[in-house]
Amino acid sequence: MQPGDRVRVKKSVIVYSHPKHRLKPFDMHGQQGEVKEIIRTWKEGEPLSATLPMVVVFGRTRFHFHADELELC
Repeated sequence: MQPGDRVRVKKSVIVYSHPKHRLKPFDMHGQQGEVKEIIRTWKEGEPLSATLPMVVVFGRTRFHFHADELELC
């Protein structure tokens, strides 16, 4: 996957910051969005092992995922 790819959440991932379900559990399974960036480096090019490196945009909201939680559309 790379930035700009359309992806779908293929596993059950519970979030609590979804704008329409504020502070309530919301399952992102089946939601589609676009990969915005993949976090691999820090400010000056230093390698970084981010816990959730895939930044995916759903409308105006961004969430972080593992690569194995997503599939290409």
